[in-house]
Amino acid sequence: MRNDTYIEQTGAPAGTGQQSRAGYAMNDLTARRFTISYILGLSLIGLIAITTHFVVDRIARHQQIFAAEINFAGRQRMLVQLVARQAVEFSTADAMTRPDVVRQMARATDELEQAHKALISGAALQGLELYQSRNVDHLYFEPPENLDMQVRAFISTAREVLAASEQGPEMVRTAIRQLEASANGDLAASLETAVSVYEKEARDHASALRQILLVMLAVLLATLVAEALFLFRPLFRRVRQQQQELHDLARTDPLTGCHNRRSFLLLAEHEYQQIRRTDGKACVLMLDIDRFKNVNDTYGHAVGDDVIRCMAEICLQSLRSADIFGRLGGEEFCAILPNTGMEDGRTAAEKVRAALEAATVELPDGGQLNFTASIGLAPLNKVNNSVHQAMEQADANLYHAKNTGRNRVSGPEEAQNDDRTN
Repeated sequence: MRNDTYIEQTGAPAGTGQQSRAGYAMNDLTARRFTISYILGLSLIGLIAITTHFVVDRIARHQQIFAAEINFAGRQRMLVQLVARQAVEFSTADAMTRPDVVRQMARATDELEQAHKALISGAALQGLELYQSRNVDHLYFEPPENLDMQVRAFISTAREVLAASEQGPEMVRTAIRQLEASANGDLAASLETAVSVYEKEARDHASALRQILLVMLAVLLATLVAEALFLFRPLFRRVRQQQQELHDLARTDPLTGCHNRRSFLLLAEHEYQQIRRTDGKACVLMLDIDRFKNVNDTYGHAVGDDVIRCMAEICLQSLRSADIFGRLGGEEFCAILPNTGMEDGRTAAEKVRAALEAATVELPDGGQLNFTASIGLAPLNKVNNSVHQAMEQADANLYHAKNTGRNRVSGPEEAQNDDRTN
């Protein structure tokens, strides 16, 4: 494990309970903030969707109205032609057919008047409230077209013809000629202009509503991009960060920041399997603080924790970044030095032992406490049946070091020499 990783990991475990509670409160606040932002984002998207529905409904409704207006305006033109033609037929019809012509002319005149009133007043016609605009008003009520006056005059003349129908066509020939002239002259041209105006109104209105839809689409896309950048990306980053924190907590000793027992054994087993595949070698160091119980009994467990943290820090500083170092429990540590033989392993162990002997821990009263550690050494190679076997051998050599004076490194050689001496 690298030293910079150790320093980063040891910050949180050394903190106080108040810091932990503050961290939980901050996480809770962050979760609430993300929840509120998520709800607001969804609400905005929902609002845009609802608004889009109403805009589309409005477009459909208005297009229906404009279609009806164009139809009525075109029908006005057709009815004017029909009334004029029936007036002419009335003038040439005999006594038998004249009543039918009169009835048809009266019906066409009524329809013309009804359509005209609806168009100029915006009244309901065929279930639709017709739309009015300034351009339509100008066409119907202002020069040069003054279409309302022309249509009213045409209807009045048609009524005059109908009123005199029983007296015969001779009484209303002038009125019939006026109807015919209007149907083929200025009134017809004005009605054609009206149809063009309604068609242009429909196109302009549809274009304006399409622009609104485009703006709403842009707002929707901007909202989605903003949510992706400012909500989901930080949220996913936070989830990844918390996942990494959980992973670190699962494999890190909370007091020292080095590997815990479970994480160390997994890495040790991985190293052992690699040694078996490649016929490699490694060295196992088992470390234990000397007379640690006396430290706890004399100075308290807080100082004992400081001693454990100091030992872990010095070991990490003294070992290589490629070496595997972890706390097995209590004051007992273990290290695996990959690609290291027994001679180099002993040199590394002596370096660690000397650094621990020179280290001091500050006491609450301002004094300083020195401590030492004993180290057991054992090889790790394919001869071992398992990594646990090598660790047991290193542990046995560790206790040999303690039994022969402490503050020393003991390997297989020392144990064999003592066995021969005994």
